Amino acid sequence: MDDQKRRDDGMAQRRKVLGDAWVDKSIANSNSFNAEFIDLITRHAWGEIWTRPHFDQRTRRVLVIGTMVALGQWDEFRLHVCAASRIVRLAPGIWLRMNSPAAIGVAMS
Repeated sequence: MDDQKRRDDGMAQRRKVLGDAWVDKSIANSNSFNAEFIDLITRHAWGEIWTRPHFDQRTRRVLVIGTMVALGQWDEFRLHVCAASRIVRLAPGIWLRMNSPAAIGVAMS
């Protein structure tokens, strides 16, 4: 797969997961400092990883949200929870928010 195909697939996947409004805002806010990084993330994270057939969208979302909780990355957590709430039921997300900190805390002690 060439870079343009990765970029196109990544952009389509990014829009599917995060929504057009978020992606359009991100593109509008790109600049000479972050444009290459955004392109790298679009091609590799979205174009290669998120498009692989191993997990369905719901499983990927749960993995990402759980990872963001574990890392304490609350902005990214909010982004993915809000994006997921547009598409999937929130009950599993609520369970994840309530149980992940407990599971992570036990594992870290």
